[in-house]
Amino acid sequence: MAKLLVKPPGEPAREWDLPPGIYQFGRSPAANFQINHPSVSGSHCQITVAADGATIKDLGSTNGTWSDGRRIQEMPLRPGQCLRLGEVDLVFDPQPAPPAGLHLASTPAVPVAAVVDAAPPPPVRLAAPAPAAPQAGSFYKSIPGAFLYPLKRSGLILLAVGSVFFLIFNLLPAFQRIAASLALSGGVGRGFIMFLSMMFRNPFLGLWIIFTALATGYLFLFMQNIITSSANGENRMPFFPPFENWWDDAAQPYLRLLGILACCLAPAVLCREYLGPDVWYLTLFLGILGFCYFSMALLAVTICDSMIGLDPRLVVASILRIPGQYGTYCLLFLVLMWVTFLSPRWIRQLPIPLLKYRIYQHLLAQFFFLYISAVQMRLLGLLYHTGRRRLQWKF
Repeated sequence: MAKLLVKPPGEPAREWDLPPGIYQFGRSPAANFQINHPSVSGSHCQITVAADGATIKDLGSTNGTWSDGRRIQEMPLRPGQCLRLGEVDLVFDPQPAPPAGLHLASTPAVPVAAVVDAAPPPPVRLAAPAPAAPQAGSFYKSIPGAFLYPLKRSGLILLAVGSVFFLIFNLLPAFQRIAASLALSGGVGRGFIMFLSMMFRNPFLGLWIIFTALATGYLFLFMQNIITSSANGENRMPFFPPFENWWDDAAQPYLRLLGILACCLAPAVLCREYLGPDVWYLTLFLGILGFCYFSMALLAVTICDSMIGLDPRLVVASILRIPGQYGTYCLLFLVLMWVTFLSPRWIRQLPIPLLKYRIYQHLLAQFFFLYISAVQMRLLGLLYHTGRRRLQWKF
């Protein structure tokens, strides 16, 4: 009978029997085998055990299924295979029984001295633990490499494919202007009501809004995968996550992004809306605090795969543990956002004949946006990878 040795960090190892069948592993109580650790998704992976072998398949988990330092989607399992689900180590050990009818040759009695001198069987090896955090200065040394990260191996192809896919946003500028004018007219409350009214009166506009929300959620899920792969020490940009259903792969990430933004920006927005422009200094102060809070909150929510990462006790304490590295990241984030904002103007001025057509301008601008976003998420993942020991996250 196949067996699986599971060792969550900081907990004793436990062993599960895996008779032939299909089993789901995850944090959800509905999983066949529950692994209650925050780095494990609700439905993380699936292991199929058959008479001729076993296979493992990732179920679109946030932190990924890893084998020998590589993030995998589906692969066969071999005896002694070392795996990792998020930060939980596993070892697959089938221990096949000898075939029926096979008789071992009898051996003469072994002297006691020979038994004492015999070498003990090798211990079971767990997957290599997460690398210990290097010195604090290693984050600064990794910054230049983050700008090359999206261009390595298949990263360039992923950015190109993503640019074509998200070009749809720039093909409907009229609807963007309508949505913006409705949202900004007559205050937030009135503009929102007019926006909903227009959406229901114009079904095409409503479908476009839904598509935009789902595409944004899918893009956010991809950016979260960049964070988690970088946090695990992976140097290759992950592929786009498989789109299996609209809720888990698009709507839920979009709602998660809205929740993070609302938590960080709500104080400044409410101050501006209800206290008016006379207290602009307070609105500005709350806006700066929200910006400083955002990146660490995004990192915590991504690593633990739960909105409990928004807890101020966790976020503020984490910022204070690595103030130099986090301050450097926030400064880089601002600079990269400013460059992204100005990039369309610079693109129009490039002496390239094709760029006289607007569609190519939009395509290059989208490519540059995805590139900068990948660099930002890479830096955020490296912030956790190099500061793991100092952050001391235990969800």
